[in-house]
Amino acid sequence: MPSLAYRMYTTANAGLGVLERFAKTSSPTHPAIFIIGAPRCGSTLIYQAMVAEFGFSYLSNRHCQIFGAPWLIEKSSDALTQYRQSLSFSSKFGGTDGWYSPSECGNYWYRFFPKYPQFVSDKDFPQSKEKALKQSVSLFSRIAKRPILFKNLMNVLRLEPLLRVFPDALFVTIEREPLDIAHSILEARHKLYGNYNSWFSVEVPEMKDLQKESPEKQVTEQIRSVYQLINIQKSRKPDQFTTLNYERFCAAPDQELQKLEGFFKSHSINAERAQLLPNEFPLRNKVRIEEKLYFSLQNYLSKNPIIL
Repeated sequence: MPSLAYRMYTTANAGLGVLERFAKTSSPTHPAIFIIGAPRCGSTLIYQAMVAEFGFSYLSNRHCQIFGAPWLIEKSSDALTQYRQSLSFSSKFGGTDGWYSPSECGNYWYRFFPKYPQFVSDKDFPQSKEKALKQSVSLFSRIAKRPILFKNLMNVLRLEPLLRVFPDALFVTIEREPLDIAHSILEARHKLYGNYNSWFSVEVPEMKDLQKESPEKQVTEQIRSVYQLINIQKSRKPDQFTTLNYERFCAAPDQELQKLEGFFKSHSINAERAQLLPNEFPLRNKVRIEEKLYFSLQNYLSKNPIIL
């Protein structure tokens, strides 16, 4: 059972959320931007880089302290300047250090979407939650006066309702070599849970059936399901989706962000660059799980490739 202090904290945030209903808002002047992809695809690094380079507004760890009304933080502080002054590209399983570092801010999204089940179809998203989410982001946008960049990988399971709430939203899909994603998910499982069988992160619709399978099949099919969900929505609104490759980004960040810059400009978003990134980011190449499992993973992927 959660502690009394935590229950009081969440209750206070719920009360702050009620305030959003009565705050004056206006339609956002820019579409919301979402980073999406499989867990361990490199999305946190790219989130940090996009915030630093493009100067988008975002949910920081400081905003997430008051997840019931993050607009209060946006109104009273300059998170972007603070983040750029102590720029960090470190993270741990999607979490970042520092008050003003970009955050997934799970508690904010759980105001509108259930924790279980994580997959939410359009028909399962009530109008009351749609109205509350639209009001919250509109208020944040009015204060920010900049495009807002969101990164929470659970949102890949909420694409239908998100596109209903934000029909002009833009999506940056992060792609990475499937073997490396699967390898990193297995590594995360072992580090967090002490085994390779416990499920980690995005609970795709097929999760219950997959839990009966071997770890290498679980993670491979989890990845496949994530990109299938993305491709369904991409096929409906292709102009609103673009792709960024993690390996190419690490090798040449400037070149990859130039492509994003063109995408944003095609949607009338001024995406001037701050030129704060290093020339490259290191890639990890060592095997970090049991070799036998790694070879089984390679074998399964060779027979059941994921085409991104």
